[in-house]
Amino acid sequence: MGGGPDKEHVLITLFDPEPKDITGELRRRFPHFEVTYVQVSPSRKDAEKAGNEISDDLWKSATILITLFTLPAKPELVPK
Repeated sequence: MGGGPDKEHVLITLFDPEPKDITGELRRRFPHFEVTYVQVSPSRKDAEKAGNEISDDLWKSATILITLFTLPAKPELVPK
């Protein structure tokens, strides 16, 4: 998609603890994907704060983002 051949980075930001069975299955089925899971605050009002707590480098490396409310402070932080 955005990371070039065989270089996808799936960034998952959800409020539940990491479902290791699901993320493990993703890693097994797609070994060329890097999967990063970040547990964030469950409150919508805290979503912006949680987005700011994720490093710029992590946002920038993401080619696939799975989230409900957590977004980076600036769209240019997720160029892919």
